[in-house]
Amino acid sequence: MKIREIEVFDIFGDGTLAIKTNVDDPIDDLRYAWYISKEQQLLYKSNYQRKPYTGYKADLPGTYVIKAFVRISAQDRMEQVVRFTVNKTTSPLLAGQFEPLEITPMIEHVSGPFWMVWLRGDFAKETEFAWYVYAENKDEPLFRTDYSHKGEYIYKFNHPGTYRIKAFVRQDGQKYSRFSPWFKVE
Repeated sequence: MKIREIEVFDIFGDGTLAIKTNVDDPIDDLRYAWYISKEQQLLYKSNYQRKPYTGYKADLPGTYVIKAFVRISAQDRMEQVVRFTVNKTTSPLLAGQFEPLEITPMIEHVSGPFWMVWLRGDFAKETEFAWYVYAENKDEPLFRTDYSHKGEYIYKFNHPGTYRIKAFVRQDGQKYSRFSPWFKVE
C-alpha cells in the first residue's frame, strides 16, 4: 500500500484549500493527518483521523508545503509532500491580498566590458531570476538568460552603445519584470 496522490485545490477561490490523500487499496483501519507549512514555518498540524480529507484556510498568497501522513498501525506509516501555490489564478477572491513585488534593477560597471546587474531588495530563497539585455533602437533582446536562483548577473558587452536590462522575477507563483534605466557602454 502507498500514497497515490495528494489532491489540493481552492474550493471557493478564496484561499479555502481542500486536501485529500488518495491511497492505493485503502483499508478501513487507515488514519490520516496533515502538516501545512509556508516558508519553513509550520502553520497547521492535524490529529490523525479516519477521513482522508481536510481543509485549511490560506490567508495570504505564497507556496504552501503540505505533508500528508497515512498510518496503518502505531509503527507503520507513510508520508508524502506536495506543494500548492496560492496566487491570482488559484485563488482569485484573495486578489486584494496580492501586493505587487517592487523590483528595482541596479547596474554597475565592473571592469572593461563587464557590467553587473542585480535587484535591490530581499527575496525568498526559492525566488528565480532571469535577465534580458536590450540595445537602443532594438525591439528584441540581444541576450537572454534562463531562470535561476542567482539574483545577480555579469554580462560582457562586445560593442559600445546604449543598453538596458530587463529583470524578471518569479516568486510565489507570480511573475514580475522591470527595465533598468538606459546606460552607456564606451
